[in-house]
Amino acid sequence: IALIPDGSIGLGGSPSASSKVNILGTFTPASSTGSALHISSTINGLASQQVHGLRMNPTIVEAASGVSSLLATLAVLPVFTNAGATATDVVGIVVNDFPAPTGTTNASGIKVSYPPTGATNNYSLWVDNGNTRFDGNVSAGGSTMDSTLTVTGSAHITTNVKMDGKVYAPGITQEASRDTIVGIKASTGENTMIPVSSI
Repeated sequence: IALIPDGSIGLGGSPSASSKVNILGTFTPASSTGSALHISSTINGLASQQVHGLRMNPTIVEAASGVSSLLATLAVLPVFTNAGATATDVVGIVVNDFPAPTGTTNASGIKVSYPPTGATNNYSLWVDNGNTRFDGNVSAGGSTMDSTLTVTGSAHITTNVKMDGKVYAPGITQEASRDTIVGIKASTGENTMIPVSSI
């Protein structure tokens, strides 16, 4: 362990001028899963209080001038190198399954409680590039997930919808195919099917 007067720490090498704690060096695990940092402590919770296995609560102060391209509490920037083997999955962050304590109401691998505030645009989740994959069911606007996609409320679609299956709507006993659309009959307000060819 190396220290410098301002309290910075270097593990496996010299402290860094840009990090409070700097972990360096090459490590080969004796067996099982290798980790540069492993937390396996036991935390006894207090009544009606939250418990965190790892808590990050830094105060990040903007510079006095210029434009910072990114201010982040956690930045994941791994470097993977080839050594002859192959990998099934390579990920930046992985959350494995875990059993929730008895009596838990909701459990999730990742939860965003609230969006940030104060910016021109505030998002709870922003996938800036690439494809996004969901292998299970998805619910938008509610907690019901009885289909691949369940939308509770309205859906605003600004371009075309491609449909290879069939549409089911309340009040219609016949299935709507991709050659028909489901509309509302103006005289009665009832759902009806309209041939695409008549539009």
